[in-house]
Amino acid sequence: MIIGSGAMQLNPDHVEQALGHVRPLLAATRSEPGNREYGFWLDPDVPGSIHLYEEWETQEAIDAHNASAHLAAFMEVMATLEITSASITQYEIASATKLM
Repeated sequence: MIIGSGAMQLNPDHVEQALGHVRPLLAATRSEPGNREYGFWLDPDVPGSIHLYEEWETQEAIDAHNASAHLAAFMEVMATLEITSASITQYEIASATKLM
């Protein structure tokens, strides 16, 4: 399994507009082959901070997602929303233990 986790910071005035574009991206991505989890969350303590978490079965599934039309459209819109920083880290997981 491969996990991606990170955050982006954008102008807080554009958060609602960004979320309007996140919803279609979530729906399209969650239906992609190889996707296990895909979500964005607002940080309640940091205005304009949006966190991302994703789980994928293979690198090929990630590559297909990265080449998708819905991600390209999302990235095009996000480029207009004054993103001041973004950082996403990818982790390759050999095993996992369910805690609850």
